[in-house]
Amino acid sequence: MHLVPKGQGGDDVPENMVPGCGSGTTGCHGLLTTHSPGWRSAAALLRRRLRPEELEYVLDKKGQEWLDAHLPA
Repeated sequence: MHLVPKGQGGDDVPENMVPGCGSGTTGCHGLLTTHSPGWRSAAALLRRRLRPEELEYVLDKKGQEWLDAHLPA
């Protein structure tokens, strides 16, 4: 699963890829993609588990405002 979606300029690099269950519409991947009920909790958990290089990638690519909107703490 891409941290920064490809449609939003994300790259196919290890720093932008995290494991996730499901597809773009199912499982945790779908929850985050579609903003289904409970997505904020899943996003907060994902954010807490980001490795330093993943967080750096997101911040360099999209900035703090994007991170806070898409992976709220």
